[in-house]
Amino acid sequence: MMIGDIIQFIRDKIKMRFEQLLEAKEIYDHRHENISDVIKPWAGGDKYIDPRDGFYWQFMEGKLILTSTENEYYSFIASMYQTASEEEQEIARRQNKQDFVKIPRIKDQYSKISSMWNQLGGLVNFQTMTLTISKESAGDTMRQRYIGNIAEFKQALSSLKKFGLTDDFIIKGAPPDIPKTVGQASQMRDYVQKTFRDRDLVMWHGTSEARWEIIQNKGLHPGNTGEVYVDLVPGYSEHNIYLATTPKAAQYYAKRQAKKDNSKGIVLQIQVPDPNKIVADDRYARAYGAKGMGHDSRQIKSSVRELGEVGYKGWIPPKFISKK
Repeated sequence: MMIGDIIQFIRDKIKMRFEQLLEAKEIYDHRHENISDVIKPWAGGDKYIDPRDGFYWQFMEGKLILTSTENEYYSFIASMYQTASEEEQEIARRQNKQDFVKIPRIKDQYSKISSMWNQLGGLVNFQTMTLTISKESAGDTMRQRYIGNIAEFKQALSSLKKFGLTDDFIIKGAPPDIPKTVGQASQMRDYVQKTFRDRDLVMWHGTSEARWEIIQNKGLHPGNTGEVYVDLVPGYSEHNIYLATTPKAAQYYAKRQAKKDNSKGIVLQIQVPDPNKIVADDRYARAYGAKGMGHDSRQIKSSVRELGEVGYKGWIPPKFISKK
């Protein structure tokens, strides 16, 4: 064997080991046959896909779930039904689904996936060679999912490759900062590292057209929304301007403000004047009390990674703001 071949062999082994470390620690495969004639689906999220054509998936903290419908609870019941005894199947057919899930061994299995609602997930379609990212629930609306934890996203991709996903698959439904193919996305840097290492830090702010004239003349001032909301932290929130790490995330707040102002929503591009003034979003500041509220670098990183949103303490002058 030539020295070049030996070096390549070592590299391949290192890569294989690295990919193994990226894979899910727990996998729950609840793909199933179409048994809608036996266990009737309920309205919403119950569109069936044959396992030969693809599958739905969810991923959280090293745990991967595969299902044949978007409703993971229905797919869980359907897959468990297929391996159940005749007596257990009779319970599922004759009584309600809650009684079926109360069977001890089934209840034990369900406890392992019951916390997966609204997590990173989507659809793998073999026919179209696409990986679609599902939307996330935000209060009473659905919005494009923010993918801030790139390490977790790459771990999900690596795990899905064991079930037919390849680097050639096109990614759909993801924020614009996510590459178009699985292969490209697998090479991404962690967004938190990217955000805080970039010399020219750009973020985004959602507002309304009605407020634009004032903003372009006077800039963005903290505490000028007049809004009272569930995450508001007295003594903290009123000192901050709130920014998003992607235009899509900012659009959610633009639509909300536009509705209040009876105006049109707009997204502003913000050249962050002083990155040292970035603080954690209210949802992270609240969790750590008044002492050092929102200023801990770990909480700021969590705010970026988990929410894609941060606060900026102080005034942002007009010269740092432009209309997208």
